[in-house]
Amino acid sequence: MKKALLIASLVVLSFYGFGRGYYDFSVVCETGQTLYYKIIYGTDHEVRLTYPGSLNDPYQGFEEPQGEIILPETVVYEGQTYAVTEIDRNTFRGCANLTGTLIIPNTVKTIGSLAFWYCTGFTQLVLPNAMESIGHDAFSDCSGLTEVTFPSALQVIESHAFSDCSGLVSLTLPSSLQIIENRAFWSCTGLTGTLYIPASVDSIGPCVFSYCNDLDAIIVDPDNPKYYSENNALITKNDKTILTACKNTVIPDDIRGIGSYAFASMSTLTEVPELPLTLRIIDDHAFYACPFIGNLVLPDSLEFIGECAFSFCHGLNGSLSIPDAVTQIGDYAFLECEGFDGTLTLGQSLTSIGNMAFTWCTGFTGSLIIPNSVRTMGYSTFSHCSGFNGSLTIPEQLTVLREGSFYDCSGFSDTLTIGSFLQSIEALALYNVSNLSAIIAKPFSAPQASADGIFAFIPTDVPIWVSCGSVESYQNAAGWNAFTNYNEDFIYAFRATSTDESLGTVVILQEPSCDNGSVAIVQAVPKENAEFYIWKNNDFFVSSNPTYTLEVKKDCDLKAYFRLYDNLDEATTEIPFYPNPTKGLIHIDLSEVQFVEVFDILGKFIFVSEKATIDLSGLPSGVYVVKITLSDGQIKIGRVLKE
Repeated sequence: MKKALLIASLVVLSFYGFGRGYYDFSVVCETGQTLYYKIIYGTDHEVRLTYPGSLNDPYQGFEEPQGEIILPETVVYEGQTYAVTEIDRNTFRGCANLTGTLIIPNTVKTIGSLAFWYCTGFTQLVLPNAMESIGHDAFSDCSGLTEVTFPSALQVIESHAFSDCSGLVSLTLPSSLQIIENRAFWSCTGLTGTLYIPASVDSIGPCVFSYCNDLDAIIVDPDNPKYYSENNALITKNDKTILTACKNTVIPDDIRGIGSYAFASMSTLTEVPELPLTLRIIDDHAFYACPFIGNLVLPDSLEFIGECAFSFCHGLNGSLSIPDAVTQIGDYAFLECEGFDGTLTLGQSLTSIGNMAFTWCTGFTGSLIIPNSVRTMGYSTFSHCSGFNGSLTIPEQLTVLREGSFYDCSGFSDTLTIGSFLQSIEALALYNVSNLSAIIAKPFSAPQASADGIFAFIPTDVPIWVSCGSVESYQNAAGWNAFTNYNEDFIYAFRATSTDESLGTVVILQEPSCDNGSVAIVQAVPKENAEFYIWKNNDFFVSSNPTYTLEVKKDCDLKAYFRLYDNLDEATTEIPFYPNPTKGLIHIDLSEVQFVEVFDILGKFIFVSEKATIDLSGLPSGVYVVKITLSDGQIKIGRVLKE
């Protein structure tokens, strides 16, 4: 055991150079600083300039280099000359007292990540001509740098390499450059003049020049295959997205996307820009904290609003209408846009509203109508929106009401309706929604509501209407049991209609009510030369029986489908489905399939499916008729043999 421990100790000491840290030797350079080196074994006498301390504190227990410094091309150790070919990660990290011009020796091939991070005293940087790449964060936060001379062979600038170098006043990118990774020049706020992108640049990551807002112009070499410039904007050719803007940018008319941070904190953007009718995406932080004043008009083409897209845009006013094509509003999208003083209209395709998307938008007035398409809402989505009034309806498809969703929305003064599928309400979700006239709770079982402050300041005697037979569930549930005024009634929306009244009508034989157990009976009545074939309830096919009985425990939009009478004997074998014969699965090789019906050989309906792959494995062997209805109304009929 002692021998094993001794061997392990020797291995550790050998790796760390017998107590000298992560280096093999040190040499005092000509400007008087002690520099540390690691021999790169397997090379022709090359060394890596490195640090003596720990990864978190590179000079812990050692004197940190300061003043003007000259880095050597070669060093001598034990009579052997070594070429300095690498600068290790963290080597001079945080050495803020290094000053003057930093000249990287021509022998150096690579510079590691964070090698000169926060070396704020350097004013100029000269890189070796043969250097092909600069590591991530290599010179980030070198705020004293005013000038960088890039090598003619440079191909890659990695992420954050010069981020927050606020002293840089100009930038000349070499014609060899191919890749600029994300945030490479993030927040280089001192840059002015013209940014020129060479033809060689093949890849520009997100937010490369974000917060470089004092640039006067942006020009891309016309021979660049991936990017172009127009109206002083850097734009992708493939999807027409603005990656970078400057103080003189005007959004072109055919733009489809505005990239992350493209206009963030643009102090010269004092008027709300006119957004093109082609715009589909406003990405994260696109207009974050812009000082513009006026009404924001979002085009009907818009599909996505990213995280913080307009947060802290205090000057936005009037009403806001989210277009119907928008499916997602990101976290904090309109956080603290308290200048809005009109109504908020949410589009009918919206499925997700992010965390704090409208928090502190205190000026919105009128009713808030959240479409039933919404499936998820983040925490504090509408907190402190005290200007909304009237009724509030929690969407049918929402299952969780997140923490603080409507915190301090005290303006709602009518009915709160809770959707049928809500399962839980988190802390403070309805805190101080205190002026409600009634609550309609559609879930048959009381949603979990045991967290703190959910119903705080809502009067305990407010009338609460619940569905038939569910009063006891609410009276015994945590949180809900504080209320005293429960009432039972049929509370769901119920509608039964025909999709084409020229082919058939619907008769409601029995309306659902508490007296009949919430049971509805409907009948589909086809007209001459037409036939009924299926009922659809909300988004699901439910029955092929013309007289349909159902128990209604949620909002119900029942539709009867009719068609002109078809002679299934006119089946053809030209329908492209396979395999035929089949042991079970059939794949239909047609686009835009609306639904597929399966009948037995006598014409008796068996089932319907909305998928282009159907499964006959549960049916007896025999011949079946398959009827395919396409989205354009075309009908295809064929026979298949089930083995």
